[in-house]
Amino acid sequence: TLGGVIGDSLVLHNQDTVWRTDGNSLTPLFSGSDTELISREIEGHIFFRGFSTEHGSEVWRTNGAEVELFADILPGSESSYPTHLQDFRSGFLADATLAADGGEALWFVDSEDTIRLLHEGRRVDCCGFASRVINDEFYFFSNHLEAWKTDGSIAGTQPVADGSLLSQRS
Repeated sequence: TLGGVIGDSLVLHNQDTVWRTDGNSLTPLFSGSDTELISREIEGHIFFRGFSTEHGSEVWRTNGAEVELFADILPGSESSYPTHLQDFRSGFLADATLAADGGEALWFVDSEDTIRLLHEGRRVDCCGFASRVINDEFYFFSNHLEAWKTDGSIAGTQPVADGSLLSQRS
């Protein structure tokens, strides 16, 4: 998977390794199971999900030379398993597990490294086939049938109409 360009290097992902290439050589930056890249550079970094025994599956980033843990959403060795990293505005959205009970949340990370919890639910369908950006707002489903939208802010994360598609069926 192609990641993005940082300076004169391309960051890419193959199997369980994040790589950097300048077109002449290929250098591993991060190796571990369970990696997923987002598709572009944000303020000099490429973000990805990576696994370590110390932190579990969490959000990591690279500037093309160094790799660091960016967000340990579920602190310690438990995994928040952030999935479906989605470019949005000047940052990205991710859904992640909140706790052992399996609850999920939608998170927004902006270009200033601010991490905001936008929505919690039993299941948050972020960034999959049922989510879309329309008029600079991100639409997604929570708890399977509740339609939501966000502009990337906490106040701007709201249900669409009354929120439940089930109640709107006849």
